[in-house]
Amino acid sequence: MFSENYSVCLNDDGSARELERNGPVVTYKAIGYDSGRVVAMQLIPLASIDEVDRVRFEENARAAQKLDDSNIARVFDVGIKDDHLVFVTEYLEGETAEAWIDEHGPMPADAVLRIGLQVMNALTAAANHSLTDRSIQPANLMILPGAASDGGWPRVKLLNFGLAGLKVRSDGDEIRELVPSMPSQFASPEQLENRPVDFRSDIFSLGAAMWFLLTGAAPPAAAESGPRLSPSAVALPRFVRNLVSQMLRTNPEERPQDPAAFAEKIHASLQKAERQTAFTRSFGP
Repeated sequence: MFSENYSVCLNDDGSARELERNGPVVTYKAIGYDSGRVVAMQLIPLASIDEVDRVRFEENARAAQKLDDSNIARVFDVGIKDDHLVFVTEYLEGETAEAWIDEHGPMPADAVLRIGLQVMNALTAAANHSLTDRSIQPANLMILPGAASDGGWPRVKLLNFGLAGLKVRSDGDEIRELVPSMPSQFASPEQLENRPVDFRSDIFSLGAAMWFLLTGAAPPAAAESGPRLSPSAVALPRFVRNLVSQMLRTNPEERPQDPAAFAEKIHASLQKAERQTAFTRSFGP
């Protein structure tokens, strides 16, 4: 299946081109024979993963294959070949939002709203398939080269949709996370309590991620009316604070109830933030 459909790229010396090595797991750069697209092909030794985890990962990966959205990293193939679980995804170059914040500090409000809009569009597409991500966090937001569809910065894709928490064992029985698990500070209350979740849980996690991007810190514990404002958050425009606070309500019934309608609300907030930025710059030197 995989050797017939994909060709691993080679280095100048003829060796296979590795993108990443994580314990026993190796990711190669490859090209699809029929599509001609560049992909990332991950080879996971079956002996390194729990059978129950493997089955769940395959099921979630096949569900993610249904999603064809410009803001979700595509899953192309998953299956077993020669004692390995093979996982083929879209090849991407960029850096995570988490890494960007570590290097540069908090993002401008318009950039964060643009990220929020792109992720909400992705969640709307997923909701049409009754799918939830359950792992929206800065480490799973990839900032890509180039501009977003509206011409602004940044352009992002949501990584590892629905695939969080897969662990592998190395030869020395060291346990490594292959896909980042969900940090508690970005998980909704219902997710932390192992209650049923829907897209409103993802909206909470997106709100927590946006808070992090705006302030450089995870939100404090959410209260019924939303999180307490930190000094860095107080400096944000009120309409941005109100938007994110609504996403972070403890009760999912008090969060946005329609992903498409809420995407429009974020879009309106983005336009307002851009107008404010343009107005401020008009009085600059």
